[in-house]
Amino acid sequence: MDVINLIAECAKIPSFSTEEHHLHPFIIDFIKKNTPGKIELIHKNNVIVSVPSGKNIQTDRNLPMVALTAHLDKINHFGDTIPGELPVSADGTRITGQLDDATGVGICLYIAFMSQKEKFPPLLLLFSEMEEHGLYINPFQGVVSGLGAVRISRHLLITGRIPALLLTIDTTPFYQGTNGISLYSRFWEKCAFDPSDRIVAFTEKLEDYFLSRFPEIKHQNNTNDYITYGRHFNTGREYTVPSIALEPAIYPYHTKDEGVFISDVHQVVAILRTFLLEFPFHLMGPIL
Repeated sequence: MDVINLIAECAKIPSFSTEEHHLHPFIIDFIKKNTPGKIELIHKNNVIVSVPSGKNIQTDRNLPMVALTAHLDKINHFGDTIPGELPVSADGTRITGQLDDATGVGICLYIAFMSQKEKFPPLLLLFSEMEEHGLYINPFQGVVSGLGAVRISRHLLITGRIPALLLTIDTTPFYQGTNGISLYSRFWEKCAFDPSDRIVAFTEKLEDYFLSRFPEIKHQNNTNDYITYGRHFNTGREYTVPSIALEPAIYPYHTKDEGVFISDVHQVVAILRTFLLEFPFHLMGPIL
């Protein structure tokens, strides 16, 4: 199993905004073949996958449920003439194609595969539609972005499945052609939201862990679905659920030929593995 191949397969599929379901068969087939995960389709274009810890894993760790999120939609740069497969290539240094957010989807699937042999917490994989701004027009609400993250959040809140943490895997444009990995963590700085002292404290624990354990990570902030998830799971303050994002560099951005460094992808996978194995989740306190 190779994470770069997984990303490439996701990048080939023209899952453009409002057509995210084209990526579903690949995800469903992968999950069924490689995990005991339970699959749900939400509002046609969104996928939730519940992945238990490996059945043969014995552990005395406190293992809460952790959500990994990525958006399925790509920007359509082809108009009405859409190829059956989108162009993807790799040269040993970078993978190139429409990688926003095939990168995140591929990494999430790879972590689900790894989870069956590692002492990871049970996982929720949240694959959402319509992350990009200005691509969905609702006649009652105007332009809506993050639609899938809204729908998934509402569904999980209604069904009472509250993760201890929401961790979005996307791509960051900050590095402008050089490699790097960013941590986004303070969702309230990018939206109209008054954070509780509790969510600030929990988020700071995560920041301290990632930035001290992995000094190569840069602490930055930008807008994507991690903000939507953070806002929805902490509104009303019934729950305290940190929402952060871990993002490898991408350049150019929002084009047919986006490039992501292969070394960054492997580094993100290694960081996630270490985090899921060793982070003391009990220090976060109860989510209620």
